Amino acid sequence: MGKRNEFLLQELLRMWSNYQKMTIVTSEILAYLDRHYVPFSSRPPLKTVAAGCFFNLVFPKSPRTMIESVGDAVVSLMNREREGEEISHNLINSFMAFTTDGITILPHLYDPDIETAIRDGAFSYYSRKGFVWFMRCTFNYVSKYKECLIMESERAARYLILSRDFQRHYFVQLIDAALVEAFENAFRTKMTTIALRALSPRNYPTWTPMIETEKQHNLRHMEMHLRLKEEW
Repeated sequence: MGKRNEFLLQELLRMWSNYQKMTIVTSEILAYLDRHYVPFSSRPPLKTVAAGCFFNLVFPKSPRTMIESVGDAVVSLMNREREGEEISHNLINSFMAFTTDGITILPHLYDPDIETAIRDGAFSYYSRKGFVWFMRCTFNYVSKYKECLIMESERAARYLILSRDFQRHYFVQLIDAALVEAFENAFRTKMTTIALRALSPRNYPTWTPMIETEKQHNLRHMEMHLRLKEEW
């Protein structure tokens, strides 16, 4: 289709909506066959055949590439919302409903890779953000942590209706793991930087008080780590 991000989702949903209207009209014309021939012939119903035709028309050569592009588009929209940007909630909800329909009428598009893209995108986003938050303002990290878990729980309730395995509590646990991992990585980075500075010859006179100060910070950080483990 040559489009990306929300424009790709909009075009996909527009095409699917038009195709459904065509299917309804055709079904009315061929209703007799669907009622009296299909059930006794081991043939798929017209609705399933139409969905397969739609897939072949939209994804003629490289369906995997298109599925990845669709997953990236959803992740991009969610990340923009996480950054505070106003996005079209209806667009994501419509796409999720469309993908859920794929379980029965469009199995080719319903693919675990879309769920994987959403999970990986969220984990990657909070791994990066958590690291930056800790390095910039260490002692606000716990409040940020709580806020993110609440926000992502609400976001999962709004959007993530793909499959039974993709449940809200699992998604929140994923965000929890990303933020705890970000905390650990940032803490190690900070302590390594401090140790290297302390070993510099010009810092020898201030080495002892500096280490003592960092000991206190270290204790506070470890307490924070334990709180993160127990908070949610």
